[in-house]
Amino acid sequence: MFAYGLTILLFTWLMANLPLVAIPEAAYDDALFVRQAVNLLAGRWLGDYDNLTLAKGPFYPVWIAVGWLAGLPILVSQGLAYALACLVLVRGVRGWLPAGRTGEAVAFGLFLLLLFNPMTYGVGQMRVMREGIYVPLTILLFGLGVWWFRWQSRGLPRRALLAGAMGGVLGLFWCTREEGLWVLPAFAAGFGLLLLTRLLAEGPDGRLRLAGMGAGKGPGKGMARTVAALVAETGLAGLAAGAALLVIGGFGWMNQRHYGVSDVVEFKQQEFMAAYGSLSRVRHRTPWVPYVVIPREVLERVYPVSPAAAELRPYFDGAAPDGLEQVGCATYGVTPCDGEIRAGWFMWALRDATAQAGHYRTATEAKDFYRRMAGEIGAACDDGRLDCLPPRATMVPPFRTDYVWPTLSAAARMVGFLATMESSGVPRPAMSCTVDDCGQSPGRAVFLDMVRSPLFTHAPWLLASTDFQRRSQDGGTLPFQRRAAMVAKLLDGVAAAYRAALPVLLGAGLIGYAAALVAAVRRRRIDPLLLAGGVAALLVLSRVGLLAVLEATAIPSMNSLYLSPAYPMLLLFGAMAVLGALRMLVHRPASTPIPLAARPPIGELVQEDTPAESAEAVAEAPAEAAGAGRP
Repeated sequence: MFAYGLTILLFTWLMANLPLVAIPEAAYDDALFVRQAVNLLAGRWLGDYDNLTLAKGPFYPVWIAVGWLAGLPILVSQGLAYALACLVLVRGVRGWLPAGRTGEAVAFGLFLLLLFNPMTYGVGQMRVMREGIYVPLTILLFGLGVWWFRWQSRGLPRRALLAGAMGGVLGLFWCTREEGLWVLPAFAAGFGLLLLTRLLAEGPDGRLRLAGMGAGKGPGKGMARTVAALVAETGLAGLAAGAALLVIGGFGWMNQRHYGVSDVVEFKQQEFMAAYGSLSRVRHRTPWVPYVVIPREVLERVYPVSPAAAELRPYFDGAAPDGLEQVGCATYGVTPCDGEIRAGWFMWALRDATAQAGHYRTATEAKDFYRRMAGEIGAACDDGRLDCLPPRATMVPPFRTDYVWPTLSAAARMVGFLATMESSGVPRPAMSCTVDDCGQSPGRAVFLDMVRSPLFTHAPWLLASTDFQRRSQDGGTLPFQRRAAMVAKLLDGVAAAYRAALPVLLGAGLIGYAAALVAAVRRRRIDPLLLAGGVAALLVLSRVGLLAVLEATAIPSMNSLYLSPAYPMLLLFGAMAVLGALRMLVHRPASTPIPLAARPPIGELVQEDTPAESAEAVAEAPAEAAGAGRP
């Protein structure tokens, strides 16, 4: 473990010497999270209520506040979280690797592969953004899932603690960003595989059958053990779900206490989604325009039938409501701007309009307003005053066949974007700002104090701010600038190596995975590394699928920030596929590879009986498993 500790220290030092991409004016992102963290530290929960208070998940401001109390710069705290999550995952996988130095070397190599993933320290990831903790939480969830799979033979109390921890992490994950559903297909598949290994056993003739139903002594007892195992796994899953709901409910309780509503995030609030859905269900009379879900002609027909919607008219009829029209036109190259608010920004425009109308004085007032608007538009749809689609309470646009090809095309482009690690540059040049020389405005001074980062750089897509350049006029000759430049150059070299190696790793992994699956079907055995790699691949595909739909229907989503949770899983898939395929296709031990479903105890995954067997895995297996069914 000394090597792991030393490597984590090195990684933390690198993070401490990279500049934060500082955007203190980003009211919907960086500035919002910092403001909420300040309020948390002052004992005011998330602060005074307005249309932004409950717009995003609350866990990231909690993380910033905890990091401030610990005295850690934000990039250091997030780097530590990422490193420790990788460590949990790799030590879980270690039990499926050979014993001795070979297995340790492979595990450490996997740790290095995940830890120095260039998309962790790219320009897009170095802001005060939720992905800084969202990616570590994703890896930690996967790692705890690996431990769950490995600990099938452990005592129930220890497994219950693991289930509770996994549920708690899932709850925090759920309260960080709003689209947590994307992980559920992969984890459902993993749990299904776990149940399958409990349900099936191999008979004396080599065929798989229901556990406890084969020939031999005591089939009734075997079935009872199988049923008990399935009940235990289901109960542990229920415990994990309960722990997740407890965490989510805790945030909801705090919101109820301070704001009068139990919604964790108002974009998921039923009343808001019903109001948005009521607008998007009105049929268009003008030709459909991509990304325009609620055109102005729909609003013009809604105003006369909905007094609540009519209150928003002064905002929407303004020359440029919050600049959201121009942002959408500029993003999609619409010249001259047609005055429409694109889908990716309309949800914010709706909230801003409601705030301008005076309905965000309290959370309950906003909730009642959205309920009233949804009811009025729904009544007009029902009695024929408006031509509408069926009722809907969602921000997902109504389905159109026009979305199918753009979604598939976006998914294909995103896979290429991931595999080539585009947009993986390290932020530079570094400049230094302190509260004294760069924080004359109160808001900026608070921002600088909360993130505790002495190094900054500008977002390349924004104009430089003179207030953040006071100590960078010497052309990068100060010691901290030279050190940051050295670190950036080093990590640029690492990123280049990843970009060159990843396509090769993925190509080898895909070929090896396919061949290993054929061998697994023939031998009725499969290496658990392949199972874990398959779940990692499913996570990548789920993330790509979600973002491809957004790319085709709402907002540009093919960027390294949104895709950041997929990069570690892609690296993991490539490594697991290669290692698992080598074990099944090249390394041929005296006994068979790890069984898909082992003999009693039912479903226990037992390591190969070879000199390369993991001592850790053997120690975890019960005595009867260690000697059962060996050739």
